[in-house]
Amino acid sequence: MTARTHILENFTGFDFTETASPPQPLRRTAAFWAGLVFLAFGGTALYAASAAPFLPVLPVRESMIILVMATGGAWVVFGLGAVLWLQVPIRDMARASLLTMAAGEAVLLVTAALNAAFFLLGPDPGFVPAVTNIAGLMAADALMAIVMTHHLIRMGLHPLHAAILWIGALHGIAVVLALVTSHVLL
Repeated sequence: MTARTHILENFTGFDFTETASPPQPLRRTAAFWAGLVFLAFGGTALYAASAAPFLPVLPVRESMIILVMATGGAWVVFGLGAVLWLQVPIRDMARASLLTMAAGEAVLLVTAALNAAFFLLGPDPGFVPAVTNIAGLMAADALMAIVMTHHLIRMGLHPLHAAILWIGALHGIAVVLALVTSHVLL
């Protein structure tokens, strides 16, 4: 098994070692899935807390709540909507969503570690942390778009429709939920 194949299997959840037949989903334990749920919500909260000092629009607590509520809620609405629209089992959509979030959280956790380093540098690290956070968010989103689009295509969706669903539905829902959550908190 190559390193590339191993990385693809970990991020997508599919076994790519068999070339004669389509990839088969890897079997995972309940603890694995619970870990992914924790990673999704805990990693998002950790990232929001680490980014708050460098993107000082809101205090840390409010930033964490808004980001977790908006993204978590968006994934639930997006996932259930995709299940109803695509007529796929909810388990398949949950698996695709959790594996997609894990890929994005990996990038956000690296960004959170960089934020911790910036914080330790002192009170005015300049514009680099803001640029790093924007780049981290964009990289996480791009990676998640690739992984989720892959899963949606495997579920029978046309690639263009998968991309539109990712950009329009998930992001649109997240923006609305962020606005509602911030309005309720502030």
